[in-house]
Formats: sequence, C-alpha cells, structure tokens
Amino acid sequence: MNAVTAGLHAELGNVAAVNARFGSHQSLSVLAPQLAQSERTLAQLAARLAALKPPPEAKPMAATLARYVAVARSLVAELHGFALFIPPFSATVKRADRVSAAFRRAARTAKGLPAQAAAVAAYGEGLSRPLAELGRLSPPQVLRPSYVSEVRVLQSSRTTALALAAALRLRQAAKVHALVEQLARETAGNGSVATQRAQIAAIRAYDAKVAEIGRLQSRAQRQMAALAK
Repeated sequence: MNAVTAGLHAELGNVAAVNARFGSHQSLSVLAPQLAQSERTLAQLAARLAALKPPPEAKPMAATLARYVAVARSLVAELHGFALFIPPFSATVKRADRVSAAFRRAARTAKGLPAQAAAVAAYGEGLSRPLAELGRLSPPQVLRPSYVSEVRVLQSSRTTALALAAALRLRQAAKVHALVEQLARETAGNGSVATQRAQIAAIRAYDAKVAEIGRLQSRAQRQMAALAK
C-alpha cells in the first residue's frame, strides 16, 4: 500500500506541475498528451489499489486512498477534456469573429440593395465553416453551455442573414426591416454571459476537486500515522 501511495503522490505532483502551465490556450494542445499519460498512470494505480487485500485495521485508509485516486482521476480527465476542447473551440470562435468583423466593414461601404444583399449573403455563408468546425467538437460537460450558446448564435445568425439577403434581392422592405432588427439582436447575443458562467462553473468544479484531494490526502496521512503507532 505504501508503494501505491508513493506512486499516487508522485503522479499528483506531475499533474500539479502540468496544471500550473495552463496559463495560455497555446500550451493546452502540448499538455494534452501529458494529461493522457497521467490518466493512464492513475488508472494503473487504481487497479493496483483495488487488488490489495488490506488487513482490517488498514481498510479505512484503503477506502480513503481509493476515493483519493477516484477524485484525482476525475480531475485529470476534466483537465484533459479542457486541453482537447478549448484550443479548437477558441480558434473557431475567433474565425467566426473575423467573419463578423468582415461583414461589418462590408456593410458600412455597401451601396444599393444588390451590394447590401451580397454583403449579408457573404456573412451568412461565411458562418458555415465555423459551424461545421463546432459540429465536430465534443465539449466537456462543464463547458457545454458555452458551446451550445455559441452554436445557437451562429446558426440563428446564419439563417437570418441568408433570409435577409433574399429579402433585399426581392426588395421586401417590411421583411428587410424586421430581419435587420433580428440580426442585430442575434449578433449582440454572442453568448458571452453563458461563456462566463460556464467558465466559472468549470473553475468551481475544479476547485472543489482540488479541495477534496487535499482533505483526502490529510486523512490518509493521519490514518497512516495511526497505523504506524
């Protein structure tokens, strides 16, 4: 059991070092394989711990260590999910932002209905690639609200933009007015609040796991000291 405990402490030290480097999205793709290795190592430690047959007096400590490993595995899996999801998600959101910025520039200079229709249509079609890229992503549960919000905004903006382009070509003034207002509302609702809430939820979930790991570590040390007496 001491060997398992030592291995667990060493692996959690590695995880802590990796986590300290989570400062930028650029590093996440580099950290992903390291976190994957940590997942495998913790799984091996869990299997070794499960195979132990502790004497009755050591069973409370074994139960504490089992919970310790389970929480650590959950934490590492969560960080690994972030490392796999956040870089492509961030890149796709930035791509969509560039499409929106290009549309705003084109809309300011478009003169006449045909030019306006072309600018709006280009915006709608330009959102197709970010939407396709988002469709290939699988978000971690705590970041799912952020992901769903972004997908909804882009889908509704694309649909409205293409409808507005058609209305401009057909010179349907009343419909154009309504769709312009709708598009303005949709592009303003960029999901930033949902994103912030999701990030806060992720931080709280992470902090809760780290706190539990600390409590379990202290408990295991007390139980180990009691056994040594």
